[in-house]
Amino acid sequence: GWTTSNLGDLRRICTDLSPFCIFQHLVTFSIGDEDDLATVEDATRKLSVMDAQGKIWVQEMLLQVNGSAIKLFDIDSKEELENYGLAAVARCEAVRPESRSQSLLLLVCQEPHQLKPDVHFFECDHVGAELIQQDINGALLDFKSGGNTHKPELLNHVFDDVEAFIGKLQKSAEAFRVLDQRKRSAKGRRRGPGEGLLTIRSRPPPQEEFEDALAKMKYSFSLLARLKSNIANPTSEELIHFLFNPLKLVVESSGGPSFASELRSPMLTLEAVTLMRGCLGDQETELWYSLGENWTRPRVDFPRGYADPYNPTFRSGWETPRLDASGQPWEDPVEMQHRHEERRAQVSDEVESRQDKHLRKHPESKSVISTHNFTARNNNELSVLHGEMLQVLDDSKKWWKVQNHYGQVGYVPYNILAPVLNHNSTPQVNGTSPAISKVRLRALIRACLFACLILFVVELCRFNTVNEELALRLANGTTSHSRNLHIQRAADTNLPLGYDSDPAQVRTWLEAKGFSPLTVSALGVLNGAQLFSLKKDEFRAVSPEEGVRVYSQVTVQRALLEDSGKVSELEAVMAKQKRKLEGLNP
Repeated sequence: GWTTSNLGDLRRICTDLSPFCIFQHLVTFSIGDEDDLATVEDATRKLSVMDAQGKIWVQEMLLQVNGSAIKLFDIDSKEELENYGLAAVARCEAVRPESRSQSLLLLVCQEPHQLKPDVHFFECDHVGAELIQQDINGALLDFKSGGNTHKPELLNHVFDDVEAFIGKLQKSAEAFRVLDQRKRSAKGRRRGPGEGLLTIRSRPPPQEEFEDALAKMKYSFSLLARLKSNIANPTSEELIHFLFNPLKLVVESSGGPSFASELRSPMLTLEAVTLMRGCLGDQETELWYSLGENWTRPRVDFPRGYADPYNPTFRSGWETPRLDASGQPWEDPVEMQHRHEERRAQVSDEVESRQDKHLRKHPESKSVISTHNFTARNNNELSVLHGEMLQVLDDSKKWWKVQNHYGQVGYVPYNILAPVLNHNSTPQVNGTSPAISKVRLRALIRACLFACLILFVVELCRFNTVNEELALRLANGTTSHSRNLHIQRAADTNLPLGYDSDPAQVRTWLEAKGFSPLTVSALGVLNGAQLFSLKKDEFRAVSPEEGVRVYSQVTVQRALLEDSGKVSELEAVMAKQKRKLEGLNP
């Protein structure tokens, strides 16, 4: 599984970090009206009260300070738990509450999206709060005064922010899991120590942080394409593979591809699109294309003004330099590549216009289609995908010079190219073109495979429903040794449920499936289209006990509706094909 350390391990520039320091986290407060805390001093007094009541839950951690952040790690696994950018640190002091004999480290942090700051208290028995305070304040002074002379390159700052956001998602999910386990294992008991901190950590990041992380991942694809010839161990291709792990996590955590697909800025460069088309695996390509054209097409394909200019900001407070190494005004390398591609596209349009005139004068010029994927190995070759249409410019040798629809020109081996057949010049057999028959046969095979896949998904959903019910019953059965196991399966029913069903039909369908009156009453106010639009978490929120089972049944019904139309179409195609075969073979 993905962890935040995967990306960190691949950084090309490493920053020297201070040694680890063992300390204990005591409590975190949010300044605001909710907890009746108006100042940091109020938080300190509340700590003393909780300390006297024995309500402080101590968690041992490792602390590390570098030139851009304060990081907290799990003492056993060394997994990063918190990452506070120095730009977010508003205050660092050594304080001594009345209930303590030694000073505590007080850290006040406020991220840009937070309206009020968080106040953290730490106990430092091994080193002492005063020494850690000096280290942190020294790092803050260097950071704010520009004394930190080590400036990592732009890509590493992008990776830092992506890594920090993935860490937040993982901590939020883990805190939610722990809270959920505590609620299930001890219903009715008083709130335990440490649950306040867990509740804060279980909150998912705000929407703005999702957008920022997605934008930085998208931006990094274009950066990696720019750096392709300058970096190795890891290569740009390897880093793109690693980025798809956090990309998948963020897409899934945001509810699916629809949220990310709306993100226009930053747009990809054609250079990045070409690199990704040549290096992504099947699953990565499937995820990439699910995000839509804002992720799979370069900016040069869109009209001017389609997307706003992208100016990244970083949680560490780092800013791009004003001057480059030669003393000239610094320019964003991705924006420079966009302008280069726009100029090249203008030239390509002129070349294409001349070629159109040539084709009209020389009808023997031909179009071809690629029968295999091919990845260029140097600047003279051209990367092509299976099924891509190309225009032949020179076929005098075994490597043909071709041009794609982006205007890119290069050489491709002739044996992966096939002519685009003209119906008027194709020999006819029994009134049917052999090439066209092959195309139709391939389409028929694809349709058959698709229908089998749909049926498999439907059966898998049904199987998962039974598994969920079985797990639920087994879990309930652990509280009673004498209770017989009985799995309640949804009743088989042929009652219709479609997108046009009214609330009465939805209620009838839910009752026929055997759901409880409470679930029927809660969901029976929806029509069919509204019911099909709900997500799994939404079903669970409406009905904690039966939400997962309702979601599974609705998923099966949706698949059946989609399947019925496709199967009918497939049957018609197969019947037509059968009639043709019978005509050819009396």
